Amino acid sequence: MESFSDKGYLLRKSFFTAEESAEMTQAFEDMAKDVDLRHKIKIVPYARIKNESVKQKVTDMIQNINQNYGLNLNPAPDAAVFSWTDPSVPCGGNHYEDWQQDGGSYYTAAGNHYNYLNIYVHVYKEDPADANLGVVPFDVLRKKNHAAYIQAVGGGATSWKELKNHEGDVKALVNPEAKMICEDLWTGQRTEYDFDMGEIQTTHLLDVGDALILRGDMIHCQQPFKTKRIALSFRVECDRSLVSSSHYLNVRTTYVNTYESSLKMYANAWAFMKTHKKEHSATYGQIKLWFGTKLTLRDQAKFYSYRLLFYTYVYMRRYLVFA
Repeated sequence: MESFSDKGYLLRKSFFTAEESAEMTQAFEDMAKDVDLRHKIKIVPYARIKNESVKQKVTDMIQNINQNYGLNLNPAPDAAVFSWTDPSVPCGGNHYEDWQQDGGSYYTAAGNHYNYLNIYVHVYKEDPADANLGVVPFDVLRKKNHAAYIQAVGGGATSWKELKNHEGDVKALVNPEAKMICEDLWTGQRTEYDFDMGEIQTTHLLDVGDALILRGDMIHCQQPFKTKRIALSFRVECDRSLVSSSHYLNVRTTYVNTYESSLKMYANAWAFMKTHKKEHSATYGQIKLWFGTKLTLRDQAKFYSYRLLFYTYVYMRRYLVFA
C-alpha cells in the first residue's frame, strides 16, 4: 500500500483469480445482448455482482485504503461499471484520446474526487500489451510541474489536450511554447503548460485479473487498441461529502448543452435540497436518500416548483451564452 499517497494509485497483480475473472466476463456476456456496444460502458448496481469472494476483495481493499490513508470512503460501492474495447465496432480501434479526469462523478459528488475510488480490473484480455490504461503518477507530475499538480489534486472534469494532436488549438495560444492545454469542463478555464502528459505517463501491462486501484482525481487515458478487452470498475463514493446548493445550480452552460441527460439529476438534487430547506448545503448521502423517499403532496408541489425554477435559470443562462 506504500505508493498510494504519493502516486494516487496502486497496482495489484492477480487481484482476481482466473475463475473470478471468468465469472465476471460471463456476467458481462449475459447482459451484452441488451447493450449497444458502441457506448463502451454499462453501469450496473453493485448488488448485481453475485460472487462473494469478489465482493469481499473489494470491501477489504476499501477498508485498507480508509485505514491506511485517512479517506472516508463508503464501506462498499454503489455501482459497478463494465467497459470494453472492440476494434470491430464503430468508434473502436487505434485512435487517439485525450488525457482526462473523470467528469460525471466529479459533478455528482460535489467535486470531492480525493474521497472517491475506482477499483479497475481487467477480467478478459486477448493481449496484455494491448488495450491498457495510461496513468499520470502524482509524484511524477509534482516534480515535472507543480502548478499542474496543484490543479489536478482532488480535481475532475478536465481534459489535458496535447497540442501535437490538436492543431486547431495552437492558434489560440498565449504562450507559443506551450505543448498542452488543460481545459476545465466545469468553468471553461484553459491553462497552458510547456510539457505534455506523454512525457511522464505510465502504462502498466495488465493481464486478466490485474487491477489498478485509482483515486478519483487520477489523470488517465485509454491507450490505442487492436484487440478485445473487458474491464470491471467498482466506483466507491463518500456519503459524508458536503454539497453546496450552488454546485448544481451553476452547472456550466456548455456542459448542459452536451450532456442533457445529466441535467435531470442535477435539477432533482437541487429541488430536493430546497424542498427540505437545506438552503446552503447537505451531505451527498442525504441527497441520495431523498431520491428514494416519498414526498407528501405539499412537498411534491414545492419540489416541482423548485425544479421548474432550476430549469428556467439554467436554460436562460444557456440562451444568453449562445444567443
